[in-house]
Amino acid sequence: MTIVPPSPAFLRRHARVWLNLLQTFARDLPLDGEIELPDGRAVSWKELAGDTRYVLAKSMRGIALTEREAIWHSQHWN
Repeated sequence: MTIVPPSPAFLRRHARVWLNLLQTFARDLPLDGEIELPDGRAVSWKELAGDTRYVLAKSMRGIALTEREAIWHSQHWN
């Protein structure tokens, strides 16, 4: 499952709420998926919701370990 928001501003405001909801439902359901970021990268929602320092960000250009907090502070959310 990939969540594609209508705009970067929408995702910025609501991403953490969506992640909390997904975590709640994932306790009882076998949920897995990625969130597509405004810059085109995709990140596992479980990694993004977690507390690790790095997450695996995938794009058409390749994959890279990215600091989780850097994703939240990216200029692409604006």
